[in-house]
Order: sequence, then structure tokens, then C-alpha cells
Amino acid sequence: MYQSIGPDQQFAHDKPPIIGKVATLCDEPAGLTCSVDAARRARIANEVIFCESFEIAAEKVKQEDIDALLVPAAYPGLNRFIMDSSLQVFHSFVQKIPPLVYAMRADASGEAHRSAPTRLYHHVAVTPLIAEIEVIAPATRFVPVSSNSEACKKLLADDGDGAACITNEICSLHYGLHVVQVLRQGIAMPWILFRQSRGSVA
Repeated sequence: MYQSIGPDQQFAHDKPPIIGKVATLCDEPAGLTCSVDAARRARIANEVIFCESFEIAAEKVKQEDIDALLVPAAYPGLNRFIMDSSLQVFHSFVQKIPPLVYAMRADASGEAHRSAPTRLYHHVAVTPLIAEIEVIAPATRFVPVSSNSEACKKLLADDGDGAACITNEICSLHYGLHVVQVLRQGIAMPWILFRQSRGSVA
């Protein structure tokens, strides 16, 4: 089982953080996103700042006293940060993300677990994995959400027995979901760090 890393836990290595504060995607206080997990595992910063989107995180880096923005290479909107003249890439690294899973509510019926979902909540970065779900159907409604944790919360708030989500294993455990299918055991993800361009004014 993939073990998440909390803000006060020891890391597997003792290299010092390269920056003070890094902003990234995390829309709940438990720090369940792949981005927060990667930042902590790679120990790139003394403090991880949680933001509701990568775009909000980028604005914080441009306007506040935050050293860097962390974005996974799989994020479809990565190019907007690369092309932003007020940001520049200054560091990259590879860090595995938690397993990605197809999950349903634990109290859903066994028949629902075996059937195609009526609605599927997912972050846009995991859209390519939809095709690998064994029971997907043309009638399934796909609902993009802001993060893996948001996918879990939307699923739990859904009244239908056939709702499902794609999320990471950390989130599925935290929210007590039933994992129907493991879609990826853990991807070696490239991560990109952006800072304010030299000469830009906050």
C-alpha cells in the first residue's frame, strides 16, 4: 500500500530543500493530492502552500512571497505557465505518484461495482485512463473536476448508486472508497518548478 507523507514526517534522504515555499494544487487540508505528496517526498521546499488550482498557485507566486510553483508534466494546462513571460522554469525532477484507481462508494451494490458507471468524476490530467476502465460504456457521463480529492467528494455527494471516480490511492483510502480497478501502479512523473522571471514585478 502506498504510504502518504505528512508535513512533519522524516524523509528518506537528508538533502536540504532547494526553496522556502512552493505553491501547488491541493483543495483540502489533508494534503491528499499527488502534487503535495511529490513535493513532500522530493523535499523541495520547507513549506507547501495549498491552492485550489495550479492557476491560483501561479498567481500567488507572481504576486506574493512564495518562491515557486510546482506542476506535473501531465497537466494539460502546463503550456500556459511555460509561455507566461512572468514565470520561468528553474528546476525539474522525477517523482513517482501514488497508484491511480477507479473507485466507487463502499456502500454501492455489488452489481454497481460490476457495471458501467452512470457518472465518472475525474481530474483532467487522468482523462487518458478512462479508456482503460474495464466496464466503461457510451452512456457514461464524464464530469471533470479540479483534483483527485474533489473527484472523491463529488462521488460521495452523488445520490446515484452507479457513480464512480478516478482518483489516487491516498484519496481512496482517506475517503473510504471501494477500489474496483487499479489503473496505474505508480507513474514516474516529471515535475516542473516555476519561479518569477528575473526582472518581473509582483
